[in-house]
Amino acid sequence: ARGYNRLDNIHRDPSYQQIWEAPAFEAFIHEWSREEIERLESSPSLSQHELRVIAQYYLVIDDLDSAERSMERAAELGGALDEKVANELDQIRRQRRIRELSGDR
Repeated sequence: ARGYNRLDNIHRDPSYQQIWEAPAFEAFIHEWSREEIERLESSPSLSQHELRVIAQYYLVIDDLDSAERSMERAAELGGALDEKVANELDQIRRQRRIRELSGDR
């Protein structure tokens, strides 16, 4: 068994909200995210699902540009997740626009 790798669930689960505020936990999660990004991106051929997962890891480390690029690749590749990918890509772009309008990059 490779262990638990569903960081997206931990990130969204409100029961972890308080611990997310601890600097050590946040550092751990960011390190974990970077390791998963590196592991997945080392593959010579990525599936739509893998590209979507990579985008989610980039969101955890607050790298909207990389998340958008990964999600765009997932959309271009196409597959069973087309609707989810399109919706999540729209959300990332909305979040970027909000940040740009607020002057927060």
